[in-house]
Amino acid sequence: MKLRSYLTNLSLIVAFAASAMSHAAAEQAWELRRDRHGIQVHTRLVSGSPCDAVRTTTKLDSVRLSALVALIEDGEACPDWADRCADSYLLERLSDTESRVYTHNHMPFPVKDRDVLAHVTWTQDAQTLAVAMNSVATVDGMD
Repeated sequence: MKLRSYLTNLSLIVAFAASAMSHAAAEQAWELRRDRHGIQVHTRLVSGSPCDAVRTTTKLDSVRLSALVALIEDGEACPDWADRCADSYLLERLSDTESRVYTHNHMPFPVKDRDVLAHVTWTQDAQTLAVAMNSVATVDGMD
């Protein structure tokens, strides 16, 4: 059950983070939108976009950064922990601390499916690990 809770929390983090817009929102302040089950969701406006940037944070006990990165890059596991994930794969490992991950999300009607190319970066220090997923391309799926 502890693993399922961890995967549920992680799926929320990645689902929200994958939809985050990039640096265009840097001037806007983050607004706390939700704080439930130890997960804080912040949003801010993105100039010229109908979508808000999204940032999520949570605290996970006893999680190795390498395990978290391996889970994000494991395309076959994506549907097990990320809601609406129909397909995912590691497109490119850019360095020891970053990669590009493709994900196809099957959305409910009337929303069209989405294809997302995320730039994933990760860091860790003595007290904190951080994984950032920024959409570099989002495309409506085929009808």
